[in-house]
Amino acid sequence: MKLGEIKAQAITIMFPQATIKLDTSSDEGIIRAIYEMKSNPNFESILEGSIGAINRAFSYIELNDLSETKCVDVPSSLCKRQNDKILLPKENDLLRVERVLFHTYDKAIQQEFDIGNEGILTKYRQGVYTVIYKRKIPRITSVTSDAYEPELPYGMAEYIPYFIASDLARDENEALAKYALDHFENGIKALKGNEAPCSQCFEIVYRWD
Repeated sequence: MKLGEIKAQAITIMFPQATIKLDTSSDEGIIRAIYEMKSNPNFESILEGSIGAINRAFSYIELNDLSETKCVDVPSSLCKRQNDKILLPKENDLLRVERVLFHTYDKAIQQEFDIGNEGILTKYRQGVYTVIYKRKIPRITSVTSDAYEPELPYGMAEYIPYFIASDLARDENEALAKYALDHFENGIKALKGNEAPCSQCFEIVYRWD
């Protein structure tokens, strides 16, 4: 679901009578429709306020441990050694480290670790480590294209319009704001148990010590 579709859906939640022609078959169609909506004074303020609301929805998802799980392999030969410890680099999109595993010939052993400014510190072993982590959701700005597709776990984008509606309607329509927030919270939490890990993580799960 692209950014323009999210904004348009939020408007239809807040204004059920709105007729929005959104051509989802092309990015140009989405961008053109959003541009035309800005000429409507009712919609203009929603489109402007939706940027902050979307980013707040992303923060909610992260704080509730609902962001995407990723994993990366790190060979010890590419890391800095500190006595009996090894410093694993941190990914740019790292939000929180879930586990650090070390691979032997037939299994993956879970490691204790500490997080510092320079990286992830854990016991030194010669071989390959896997860092499993929750990733940050890239934030959007006023110049982000309406054709952009937010990097969210599968199915979660369709609930973001409800957060926008709740966020922007709370001062004028308390009933709508509560309904929309409940729908958002229940929807994304229901998806948590359905998250499919990347194939690499899936294989590692069955080799933990």
